[in-house]
Amino acid sequence: MLLPPDVYYGSHPSWYTPNMYSYGGYYNKKSGVDWSYSNLCFNANGNDAELSLMKDQFYLRLKEQLLRVTNIDNICIGVGDNDHDHSSEYCACEACRKDGNANISIIKFLNEISKRIKNDPDFAGRDIYLYTMAYRATETAPTYGSVTMDDHVGVWIAPVTNDTNWAYPLNDEINNTYTANNIKNWLKLTKNIGFYLYASNYTRCFAPLYYFETIVKNHKYLSQIGTKFIYYCEVSENQSFTGFGAFKNFILRHTIINADITYEKLYNDFFSLNGYYGEAGPRLKYYFDELIDAMENSGIGKYGDIYNSHVFNWSHFGAYLGSMSFWKQYSIDEAYSELDSTNPNYEIYKKHILAESIFLRYCKYVSSGVWYSDDSESKFLDDCGSLGIVKNQEGIYLSSDSIRNHKNHL
Repeated sequence: MLLPPDVYYGSHPSWYTPNMYSYGGYYNKKSGVDWSYSNLCFNANGNDAELSLMKDQFYLRLKEQLLRVTNIDNICIGVGDNDHDHSSEYCACEACRKDGNANISIIKFLNEISKRIKNDPDFAGRDIYLYTMAYRATETAPTYGSVTMDDHVGVWIAPVTNDTNWAYPLNDEINNTYTANNIKNWLKLTKNIGFYLYASNYTRCFAPLYYFETIVKNHKYLSQIGTKFIYYCEVSENQSFTGFGAFKNFILRHTIINADITYEKLYNDFFSLNGYYGEAGPRLKYYFDELIDAMENSGIGKYGDIYNSHVFNWSHFGAYLGSMSFWKQYSIDEAYSELDSTNPNYEIYKKHILAESIFLRYCKYVSSGVWYSDDSESKFLDDCGSLGIVKNQEGIYLSSDSIRNHKNHL
């Protein structure tokens, strides 16, 4: 934090939001002062003299960091961790409320800092961009004309507040009306735009997040609008191991490099005999197709919320236990025998197949309360450990207790 409150609050209280215990942000273990819910007020609570001093100190601290780290020229000036359900208002001071949009004061502040950077001879030859994060209380773009953005100021959009439906493209004006229009409104203000996107089912880590083909469409759109960078957030590494997370990551990697590649090519390459599962590729392809069909037929795939039960409702899938048992036997258990044991990648392919068993085995238990006849809790946990799987829910580490609690809270 450039202006930590335990250093500056005593002499400059107006630099901080008056509703200090509404938003997450900062805790200094060394001093023992709990400022865990504070953020900067970029209007300095309407005190112009204090705002000038705040800009001066902010710039000095930022300059120190920029001179120390010379290989990074895209800087996000965040507003702290306002990751709370009640974060509908970033700052409650009269000046910020008068602005009508939390981003207006932040943008004006960054405009001034950006101009100082461009006029500072110490940064000659560097092309430094400052980004504000559009997340929750700051997600909505200001009305066009209410503020202008310097040509080296941009926005990093995290489309989550208004229940973005990840089953559909971000620019789908029917199913993602708010998100699609909000992106357009930001583009009216700046060409410097980045995205903070989501790649996990946060409350059901082992379940697939239904948006494989949508990733391709999103990346094509983001390329067309000149997106500068994309960051994906997911829970631990779980989605790289089961629920076809490996296919998701395969799509992410290839479409980031080539936004014009088709989903059909990615799909066929991934499940080919020379693909991720080796000789068992066609068998895993059958399982993937069946799983997607089941999600669509149950209605689960229609609403891709990364948190709510809509994204993957285990109780809905109780009706598919018979199908899941068949998928496990046909697509997982029998897949090992199709591998060529002389293939140099034999052990790798076995591990990839084992990973896809995790979702089916977990779903069996949390849906019915019993394991498959050839499975057990200890075997399941051992296999997860061998794969490096550490969580089954955001913030909750995989254990006997977390598995049983998950089952009890469907």
